[in-house]
Amino acid sequence: MPEEYGYNGMRKDHFADLFRVMRECGETVQGPVFGLRAAGPALAANISHYGEKVVAWNPQQMKIMAS
Repeated sequence: MPEEYGYNGMRKDHFADLFRVMRECGETVQGPVFGLRAAGPALAANISHYGEKVVAWNPQQMKIMAS
């Protein structure tokens, strides 16, 4: 999204949140569970591609399931 709309980019938002948490000893907007839920399917895709096999991702258990 262009900056003229008032959005300075995800990277800036991410670092602003990180520094706020460090100053206030608080919690992040996107915690580790959010990160794993976001990254898990991508990691499963890499395992599938490089392992040349089909893998399944269970979002409730946040685990790669045996195929």
